[in-house]
Amino acid sequence: MKSGMRSCRNWHSFLSGLNTRQRKGLIKQLTKLECEALFYDWQFWARDKQLPPEGEWRVRLLPAGRGFGKTRAGAEWIRWRVETGQAHHIGLVGNTFDDVRSVMIEGPSGILAVSSPQSRPEWLSSRRLLRWPSGAKAYVFAAESPEQLRGPEFDTVWADEIAKWRYRAAWDNLMLGLRRGSCPQVMASTTPRARQWLKDLSEQPDCVLVTGRTAKNEAHLSPDFAHSASRPHAAHRLAAVEAQLRSHEIFCAEFRSDQKQLNRQILQDIKELRRSVYMLIGVLAALEIGLSVLG
Repeated sequence: MKSGMRSCRNWHSFLSGLNTRQRKGLIKQLTKLECEALFYDWQFWARDKQLPPEGEWRVRLLPAGRGFGKTRAGAEWIRWRVETGQAHHIGLVGNTFDDVRSVMIEGPSGILAVSSPQSRPEWLSSRRLLRWPSGAKAYVFAAESPEQLRGPEFDTVWADEIAKWRYRAAWDNLMLGLRRGSCPQVMASTTPRARQWLKDLSEQPDCVLVTGRTAKNEAHLSPDFAHSASRPHAAHRLAAVEAQLRSHEIFCAEFRSDQKQLNRQILQDIKELRRSVYMLIGVLAALEIGLSVLG
């Protein structure tokens, strides 16, 4: 990917070094157009982990806790790819059509919300289509119907909550269609869950894994949610696990735990089968002895 998306981080660092009075004075000098440009400048407001990684990659895997800002990161990445001319044929894939519509497109951090009035796409719900003024188009797909993804070709895909997808075929078909343009890329955002194929995906050489914690976005969350997500009692156990996701090791450890449990069950089933076989052999032997006596 191009490095331009992080180009204004120096400006952010410069402002961070000023005191409150100096920052206010500088902002007062901005024109209305400059204020609007700053408001929609995601590179200025984003945390580093919300921006796409530098270097060459095909898949960006972002498992992070609830409230981390995954949706905003995905929507802004789509907007940036369109506005820089890198995205023309886009796929938006969620677990269901309603998930894509209500979260990725119409949600408070969705594509429509983060786009400036000048570059905001037109949402044609009946056609499941987003159409930008530049001519770029994004089509909506549901992972619950993997066959929908057979045939379409993309240069850019945002796949959301992939750990919830029931069918691995949805991801496989998506990747087979990621073949348009000189640098096709997919961003996969998800709340962490143990999945074998996600572990395998994270270890592929063209995949960049970026994990995140809810606490890193605490300043932009309601105090009640931030407090409840950090409490480890039973009612918030899942939220606590998601909020405390720290690294690739934790992400993979969830899979290993499930795999050990599965292995124990398999061993138990093998033992039961072995006992049944031994009993059957004993019955057959007794039957053979009985037949020989009668004969």
